[in-house]
Amino acid sequence: MQNFFTRTASQLLVKRSLQRHVPSKIDRILRPSALRAPFECAGGGYKHFSAQPISVDLHLEEKTEGLLNHIYKGSQGSYTLIHYDRAMEEWSKQCNIHAAERAEDLLVALEKSYDETTSQCSTQQTSSYLMPNAVSYNHVLQAYVLSNGGTRACLKCEEILEQMLERCRNALLFKGAVERVPLPPEPLVTTFNTAMNAWAKSNDIDAGIKAEMIFRKMEYWGFECRRENVIGYYKGVEPNTRSLAIVVDAWANSGHHDSFERIIAIFEHALDNVLAVQNNKAHGEVDGIKQQVIPLNTVFFNSVLNGLANCHGGVNAAQKAQEVFTTMQDLSSSGLLQQLITTNTGGSTDDCDVETSPNTRTWSLLMKCWANAGEVSDEANVEYAASSTDAILEQMENLYKTGQDVKPNSYAFASCIKAWAECASETGATRAVSVLERMERLYNETKEEELQPTTMHYNTCLSALCKVRNDACMTHARHLLRRMCVDGSADAVSFNTVMMGYLNVDSSTALETIEALSDEMQIANISPDSATFNIMIDAWRQCGRPNAIAKVIKLLDYMIDLSKKDNNIAPTASTFTLVLNTISSSNLDEKVEPARRIFHDMISLHENRSDDKLKPDVRAFSAFISSCANQGGSPERKRAALKIALQTYEHMCSSTEYGTPNSYIYGNLMKAVGRLASNPKEKTRLLEHLFKRCIDEGQLSRVTLNVFRKWAPQKLQNKFLGEGKEIHSKWSRNVRENDRQQVSNTIGHTRPQV
Repeated sequence: MQNFFTRTASQLLVKRSLQRHVPSKIDRILRPSALRAPFECAGGGYKHFSAQPISVDLHLEEKTEGLLNHIYKGSQGSYTLIHYDRAMEEWSKQCNIHAAERAEDLLVALEKSYDETTSQCSTQQTSSYLMPNAVSYNHVLQAYVLSNGGTRACLKCEEILEQMLERCRNALLFKGAVERVPLPPEPLVTTFNTAMNAWAKSNDIDAGIKAEMIFRKMEYWGFECRRENVIGYYKGVEPNTRSLAIVVDAWANSGHHDSFERIIAIFEHALDNVLAVQNNKAHGEVDGIKQQVIPLNTVFFNSVLNGLANCHGGVNAAQKAQEVFTTMQDLSSSGLLQQLITTNTGGSTDDCDVETSPNTRTWSLLMKCWANAGEVSDEANVEYAASSTDAILEQMENLYKTGQDVKPNSYAFASCIKAWAECASETGATRAVSVLERMERLYNETKEEELQPTTMHYNTCLSALCKVRNDACMTHARHLLRRMCVDGSADAVSFNTVMMGYLNVDSSTALETIEALSDEMQIANISPDSATFNIMIDAWRQCGRPNAIAKVIKLLDYMIDLSKKDNNIAPTASTFTLVLNTISSSNLDEKVEPARRIFHDMISLHENRSDDKLKPDVRAFSAFISSCANQGGSPERKRAALKIALQTYEHMCSSTEYGTPNSYIYGNLMKAVGRLASNPKEKTRLLEHLFKRCIDEGQLSRVTLNVFRKWAPQKLQNKFLGEGKEIHSKWSRNVRENDRQQVSNTIGHTRPQV
């Protein structure tokens, strides 16, 4: 049988074929991070079932126990399949993994009842029996789709679907042998679609591949039923337009590097089949069985456009989306799409399925493609993408004014403003504000709620203005923020954006303006959040005032007190790191004691609150060691600081909880040794040990190399970097690519020319 899809998707899965089986715990621990297990999510880590507290419906639990006891223990009760289906449907609406498992318990019980009935019917007459129908299976599948169970829930859906097909195939082997009992139910199109939809919603990196496999199972089941001539027993099913759209959605949400190519391949194959009908070409046949042409509708085209918007394909993806959109317009105008849907609706007749013209969502998704193209494009293409987005919005506005059913909505305007904001230029900021003003005028003319600018639109304009980093745009941003305060659309993000803008324009003078904005925030009755405090701490860090340490510690203590009542103000690891950096860069001699206190508070708060956002990371360790390295005062205080820095490093090396030392850690450690060690032999020994550890772990950056050269005696430098010594690329293998190149260039320039 010729499948709808090409072999490409199958070939993609071969790379993971040995990994898709459920691994043992030890296998998951030992597997390299590059190989993803079924439970593993695309961003790293494993997707287990949700660990959120589950609220159990006790009444539904009691009802379920009664239904299970009726089958397993023969308890009294006038139960029919309707009672079981209703209970499974109620469980599916609970949206948690326990509910999905309870729905499956009922399904398993119904299967048991059916199996026992079929085994008895050959020897005795059965007056009544319970058995599941296709809807029963659909309820359970839907329960897993809505359970937030991640990849494991998807695998469970596959297992249930495969079990359903297996029961049908086994029954066909004995068709006619037991005439008193109906055959097990076959999967409907919605059954297959629900299983594919589980993958589409999972964000698993292999979601597109797995959805295609289920699609092929659906094709093969229909083909199998027709080929084996079992239509009297099972009808078989054929994929419909929603099936195809779900596969595209699965690719769109997967983040797979081949998603762009697969979405285009699926679209072009579907389009070729449609155009074959237009050209009066006969449909392909396999073993004398006519193959289906899946009609294309607005839902399918919208899925393709959404996939192209999400695939990070830049301008190339946006241009392809424009081609898809134009094709949709042409086919819809010709009437071909409507003709195909009329003759082959796939059993669905709702308005959403018969629509073939671009609607507001279609236009908005096309804009999204262009807006997202700006995020991954160079400077020239960013403005091109923004101009294209704006042109589409103008088309929508003109069509709406002429009475056509294409109304620009809040989402469309947001995409356009975002596209201009990505330009990070004065032109982009001016155009973003211009689009906002157009939206305001259109709202004032129509009073349509969907056209009323929201805080999101205003904040994106503020971001566009602040990205320019000049005084004129910051003044414009300040005026816009004040207008937002008057009409009540400003929030903490609004103030944070403008505060950060001033900090980026001139960090040495931004403090006064930021404090004034903080006062305005209080007057507007807008509560600050963690980001607000972080910006204020950073402003104090960069202002160069002698009282900066006392001020940032006071702000941190205030945050900790407020966070007891409001978690939105809770400090994070970044907050503590900013305070430690303030201490490290201050002019005070005594840095270790205040830094120790901050670092200790950070660890204690993390342990007491069990909050991962407070867990010290590599940056926090680096900032603390830097504070030790900059310790002043007596030789005794310096030696104590060096000891603390080395102990901190050893503690980090002995535990993987906080990450592994990076180039900044080694740079600050060598600086600490160079500044604080008074004994030359001890200094040389420690620098040699740290430099060797640094290159062994591939953490040699340009900065680290310069620190080593500054403090290491010439003899030690010659031992590692002298003439005739081989400099290995692996010394810098774990630093950024730019740093690796700089290390190579720096070392090369120091060698004598031959």
